[in-house]
Amino acid sequence: MNIRNLFLSASLIVLSAAAATAQWFPVVVVTGQVTDPNGPVGSHVILVTIAPTPGTVGGGTPITRTLLTSASGHYADSIPSTGTTGTVTVATLNCNGTTLMNTMAFTPNTGPVFTMTSNFTLCAGTGTNPLACTASWVLDTNQLQPGVVNIINACNTTVTGPATNVLTNYLWDFGDGNSATGAYPSNFYTQPGKYQVCVTMGSVATAINGNCTATFCDSIEVDANGYLVYKGQAGFQLNIIDASQVSLVETDATAPVAYPNPVASGTELRWTAEPKHVRITSADGRVLADEHAPRSLPTSGWAPGIYYITAVGTQNTTTQTLVVY
Repeated sequence: MNIRNLFLSASLIVLSAAAATAQWFPVVVVTGQVTDPNGPVGSHVILVTIAPTPGTVGGGTPITRTLLTSASGHYADSIPSTGTTGTVTVATLNCNGTTLMNTMAFTPNTGPVFTMTSNFTLCAGTGTNPLACTASWVLDTNQLQPGVVNIINACNTTVTGPATNVLTNYLWDFGDGNSATGAYPSNFYTQPGKYQVCVTMGSVATAINGNCTATFCDSIEVDANGYLVYKGQAGFQLNIIDASQVSLVETDATAPVAYPNPVASGTELRWTAEPKHVRITSADGRVLADEHAPRSLPTSGWAPGIYYITAVGTQNTTTQTLVVY
C-alpha cells in the first residue's frame, strides 16, 4: 500500500470512530391541546418532565417545566435535554382528580430535535362524576318559642379535582301541599300534626362538565299547642336556616368549651380549656364518646344532627349543644 492510500485509510478510520462516538443532546419540543366536552380549556396546567437515563452519556438531572394552555387550549415549549437518552413525560390533572399522562423515549438516533405532541381530553371516559351531592336537613331541637320550628339546611356538594365554582339550587316539599325554592325558605303550617319534609338539591359546575342531584326526606311532628309535640297555637312556621344561625347557650370562658361549633363531620373537635373528662351523646341518647382528658376528638362517621357534650373542667362542668353538618 502506498503512502497516499495509507493516509486515506487512516483518515477514514478516524472519521468512522468520530461518527461512532458522536452524541446528541437533543432539544425537546412539546406541543398539544387540552379540550373537554365543552371545547378548548384555557389556563390549564401542563407538567413536562425530561428524565435522562442514569448511567448514559450526559445522564444529567431531570428537568420539569410548568406550562399553561392558551385561550384556545394549546401549549408549546422547547427544552434542552441534559442527556442523550431518556424519556419525556407530559402530564395534566383530569377533572376527577386523576392524572392524565403520556410518555415517549428519545435516543441519539432521534436526532438533535425531538418533537412530542400530546393532546388531552378532560372529563371523558373517567367513569367518575366530579361532583357529589349529599342532601340533608337537621332538626334544631332548641325551640325558642311555641309555633316556630327551625331545621338546618345541611346539604353539601363536594368537588373532585381542581376547585371550581358550583351553582346549587334547592326544591323543598313541606308535606302539606306547599313547596318552595332557595336555600333558606319558610312555610306556615295551618294545622298541627306530622309532616314529611323533603329537600332536593341539584348542583352544576359547567367548567368541569359536572352535575349531581340528591334528595333527603324526614318527618317532623308538632302537637296542637305548637311544640315538638307544641303549646298554645293552632299553627306553626318552619324556617330553613344556616348552621351559623343556631343559638347556643353562652358559657364561662374558663370552662372547657368545644369548637368549632357547628362542625363538619370528620373535623376534629378541640376545647378552649383542657377538660378532665368528656362525654358526647346523640339526641336519641346514644353515647358516641366517653374520654378522659382528650386534647381533641375526631368526628369521623358522625351523621349530621344535634349532639350533646358534657365536659368536666377543673372547677365546673358544662353541657353544650353541638351541631354536626
